[in-house]
Amino acid sequence: MIMMLMFFRLVQLVTHRLPALS
Repeated sequence: MIMMLMFFRLVQLVTHRLPALS
């Protein structure tokens, strides 16, 4: 369950960085 939480946080970080990169 902890791994899922970490993965979710990583996805959120990437999602927030994607629009900024574009």
